[in-house]
Amino acid sequence: NVMSPGGLEPEGNGIITDYSFFSILSENQFIKYLKNNEISYVIIDNKIDNRYQIFEDIFQNEKKYPYLSKIFDSNQEYDFLKVKIFKVNFE
Repeated sequence: NVMSPGGLEPEGNGIITDYSFFSILSENQFIKYLKNNEISYVIIDNKIDNRYQIFEDIFQNEKKYPYLSKIFDSNQEYDFLKVKIFKVNFE
């Protein structure tokens, strides 16, 4: 499954985009959510989302999250799009 809190991808094929029912308030809740929903990838854009402050922190401070391996950064490819894709790895 892919977690895309900004709704960057159309729904379907295991992509979760609507979290209006769930408020992630801590890194521990984020980790639990990733594990419980078998999330393999997280897509984050640079938009500020007050419901999910952890995503802004991940976008700005990715090295603080060793279980997320950045596999794509649009800054390296495009000027108009600010997106990062991380592979989730708890091993």
